Amino acid sequence: MTHPRQPFDLVGKIKFAFDIYGHGNIGDDLMLDGFCRSWPSDLPCFGIVNPFQAFLLQRRFPQLEWRTVCDSDAHAVWLGVGDTPIQVLSGDFFLRFLEKQIDSIQNRNCLRLLIGIGVEAEAVAQAARFRRILKKIDFIWTRDYFSKEILTDSFGVSMDQIAVSGDLANVALNSFDCYECQTNRPIGLAFNCFMEHFPWRSIPSIVQFLRHEARKYKVVWLANETRVLRRQHSEITLYNHIAFILNVATRYDPIDLVMPNYYAGSTSAMIEHFSAFQTVISCRYHCILSAAWAGCRIAGIGRSSKISALCQDLGVPCIALPITRRALEYALDKACVVERQKLLTLANTASKALVEAAVLVKKTIQ
Repeated sequence: MTHPRQPFDLVGKIKFAFDIYGHGNIGDDLMLDGFCRSWPSDLPCFGIVNPFQAFLLQRRFPQLEWRTVCDSDAHAVWLGVGDTPIQVLSGDFFLRFLEKQIDSIQNRNCLRLLIGIGVEAEAVAQAARFRRILKKIDFIWTRDYFSKEILTDSFGVSMDQIAVSGDLANVALNSFDCYECQTNRPIGLAFNCFMEHFPWRSIPSIVQFLRHEARKYKVVWLANETRVLRRQHSEITLYNHIAFILNVATRYDPIDLVMPNYYAGSTSAMIEHFSAFQTVISCRYHCILSAAWAGCRIAGIGRSSKISALCQDLGVPCIALPITRRALEYALDKACVVERQKLLTLANTASKALVEAAVLVKKTIQ
C-alpha cells in the first residue's frame, strides 16, 4: 500500500464506483454477476446510478445496494470493477469519469482498487492524464497479461501494485452449461459488428459475405446490447442502415437481427440465444467470451487492441480492419471452439482476484 490505513466502520463504506451498469450491454451485466458470485456477503457495497438503472439492477443484483443519490461521499473503499476503464477509442467518457471520481474522494486514506479491468493500447495517446489517475490507485488486477504490460510499460504502474487475473464475466459464464451441446444448432452463423466509426469501406464486403452464407444456412445479425448508439454505430444502428440491402431480392431466409433478452431475470436467460449458434464472428469482447462459453466456433474482428489480445489468449483467429470479404471467409474457415480448460482457468483466476481484493478491504475497514 502507498500510505497507512485507518480503521473505519463497515456500513456504507465500500463504494462500487463505476456507474456503467444497467444500460443494456450484456458484458456489463455479466461482469457484475461475476463480481456478486465471488464477493463476500459480509462486505456490502453500494453503487450510485440513475433511477432507471437502479430499477433494473436491483431486480437482477439485489446483493448490492443501488442508490439514486449520493448522501455522502465518505467511504473507506473505492472499487472500480470490470470493463475497460483505460480506453479512448469510444471517446473520453471513462477518462473524464475517472478523473471526477478520484478527485471527489475526500478521505485521503481511502483504499482504491481496480478489479478485473481491461486496457486498450490506444489509450497511450492520453497517457499523461491516465498516469495522474493511476498514481492514486493502490492495487490493480487486470483481466489479462496484455493489459498488465501496457500499464507497467506505458503508464508507469509499479509491478508491486498490479497482478493478472481474468475478466469477471468468466465467473458468471462458468454456469453456462451448453458448451457440449454443439449438434443440431439452428443458426449457422451469427455476425456481430460494432464500430466507433461507420465502416463505409467494409459495408459491401459484409453484405456480399453474409448474403452468400445465407444461401447455405441460417445467418443472423447479432447485437451485444440493446442501445441504439448512433455516434458509435452500435450493432442495431448498423443493421438498420443495411437491413434492406441485406434482405432485398433474396429467395433465402432473411438475415434477422437477434438481440439479447436484456430484461430477463437472470444473466443466463439474457444470453441463452448463444446456444443456438454454430459459429460467431464478432468484434465485441463479451460477445466473444459468451460465444466461447457456449461452445460456438469463434473468430474475432480486431476493431481494437483488446479484441486482438482476447483472441490471442483464447487461441481463435482475429482479422484486422478494414473488413474485406476475403478476410471474413478466412475468419469463417479458421473459426474454432475454445478449449474448456482455458475458460475454466480464466474463471478461477478472476474469482481469486476478488478473494484477494476482499482481504485488502477487510484489513482496511477493520
